[in-house]
Amino acid sequence: MLRRSPLFLALLLNIFFLALYFAFGIVRHGSLDDYFMSSVLTGAYGGTYDVHTYFVGSAYGYFLRPFYWLFPKVGWYFIFELAGTFAAFTTFSYFLIQRAGAKMGVALSTLLLASLTPDFYFQLSFTQCATIYTAAGILTFFFSQGKKRLMLLGSLFLIAGSVMRWEGFLLGMPYLALFIVLQVFINKTGRKAALITLAICLATLYGLHTFDKTLYSSGDYKYYADYQTVRAHFGDGAYYDRESTYDELQERGMSGADFRLLKNWMFYDTEVFAKDSLLPIIDVANNNLYTPNPKRMPTAFFMAVSRELTRSVGWCWAIFCIFLLLAKSKISNLYPWVSLGIIAISIGYLLLVNRLAYHVESGIWLYAITCGIFFMPEDILDSNRLIAKWNKAAPLLLLALAVFFAYFLQVLPDDTCTCKRH
Repeated sequence: MLRRSPLFLALLLNIFFLALYFAFGIVRHGSLDDYFMSSVLTGAYGGTYDVHTYFVGSAYGYFLRPFYWLFPKVGWYFIFELAGTFAAFTTFSYFLIQRAGAKMGVALSTLLLASLTPDFYFQLSFTQCATIYTAAGILTFFFSQGKKRLMLLGSLFLIAGSVMRWEGFLLGMPYLALFIVLQVFINKTGRKAALITLAICLATLYGLHTFDKTLYSSGDYKYYADYQTVRAHFGDGAYYDRESTYDELQERGMSGADFRLLKNWMFYDTEVFAKDSLLPIIDVANNNLYTPNPKRMPTAFFMAVSRELTRSVGWCWAIFCIFLLLAKSKISNLYPWVSLGIIAISIGYLLLVNRLAYHVESGIWLYAITCGIFFMPEDILDSNRLIAKWNKAAPLLLLALAVFFAYFLQVLPDDTCTCKRH
């Protein structure tokens, strides 16, 4: 029956949540960079259509070109970002309903959409598009089992994710590596076809990424690309002591006021703030770098995780993990710990560079939640087995919570900064 079709149910659910976004949200870009790139694309700064969007791959610009040619006043840049996000969420729901059945699948899909759509629909940006497209591609490959259509869809999602933002795509590589391990050592169905398709896909997206670099290899575009690293050091960098940098600049007779303007993204003078003029300020900032404090890193990680448990995305991951821990499959039982390890490595890296921004952090949890759909047990409603599993797991869970809170009571009053001055 159509009403029980996983695709129909997934579409119905996602149309409902998209309607909620249109009804209660503000339809707009989630970051200023998207406004800038969409303006560059349509020729606002040069008078002609321009694919040099820098942060987003040029392939997206080439893809949108015929649409802007037909209807130049329509915001195709945002429309396709939103359409791709809707397609990715529908993919998650489809596989979840297919795996867990209509009743439980719809319930878990509703939980997933209610937890994730506020962070993606309401704050949609190219970085979040990269993570959700890549996650959809990885999950599609997990379920492909040699099916050509699914492998093609997974490839398109992966390419789209890498085009939207390369760094966001790279965050999902541990889960893609997990898929490869499962294909090589466990899953025999469609193994050869899946690995060959994936290899072709990765070669294609790497070629697109390399092509993008050639677009900024000469002329004004080269200067613009070289300047981005310098600009980001001040605008994005948080891995050095700002006050000490200011003081040292003043002692050397350099302008501390210019440094503060740079920190606030005020590059108002093309001579004062030219690339060569900024390099000496960077040298001073590098004299005041923070270095990681290993003793405080566990506390910082636990605080980052506990902060996520005050948000819906953290609870969604936790609830999914409970079902996985109660499954019969040992691989399903293992996935929550594997995903937690990947989360720890990803968050640890962001802590090391003091770049734990929420729009990036939400992508880390998105990968962990959505890739767990593949390991969701099909007999999820077997109550007797769930009760037996819970009786075994409850003492260990209570012990873990006791240790967790005891650790926090001991260390939380102290300074929890992850870094110390070099």
